[in-house]
Amino acid sequence: MRATDSFKTLQISFSKHQNAELSATMSAYMRHQFHFLGIPKPKRSKLEKFILLSSKTWRIRSIHKICNMLWSCKSREYQYTALELLWINRKQWNSDTLECLESFILHKSWWDTVDILASKLIGWYMLQQPKAAVLARHKLWLGSNNIWLQRTSLIFQLKYKDKTDFLLLKTTINTLKDHPDFFIQKAIGWSLRQYAKTYPNIVLAYCKSIKLNGLAKREALKHIY
Repeated sequence: MRATDSFKTLQISFSKHQNAELSATMSAYMRHQFHFLGIPKPKRSKLEKFILLSSKTWRIRSIHKICNMLWSCKSREYQYTALELLWINRKQWNSDTLECLESFILHKSWWDTVDILASKLIGWYMLQQPKAAVLARHKLWLGSNNIWLQRTSLIFQLKYKDKTDFLLLKTTINTLKDHPDFFIQKAIGWSLRQYAKTYPNIVLAYCKSIKLNGLAKREALKHIY
């Protein structure tokens, strides 16, 4: 099925399975920032399966196009489908994909999409790149003054375990440790807590050596003490 036809079919399918009661509940959970059709994840996964399978025959340019169309839709379920669509086709990704991912971080931004984009999608992409390219992009995120890109600079290594560049993470934290935003402080703690699962003593020593915000420190040491 052609990409645009798949998109139209998905719209029809999602529309048929709207649930007003669940829509209100899901929207409230996200502080009423987004409209939801009221389709829970298990059902959405079934409804979107056909478009994920169809996308295996598309070129990356078509995938980017459909993902942008999904992102422009009013209801949040479409953005979740875009993330699935990108992820299942990750072996096709190119430099344009990174631009696409960053655009999604900057538009309709909230933790539910940003955290997947940063820690899963961008995290995977950056593992395939030369270190110089990673450092250059990271510098842009960190210096952007956008909290979601800065959060990305903190959590893109979240799944790296022993591949984590801890020097880079420390540099990022040292830069942002006094940032007033909740999502930045939460990300500082989260990034350290994840690394502590691999190297708890290193994280403990680092936390003792630097004055962290109370929230960040509690999150960082949650599973150590």
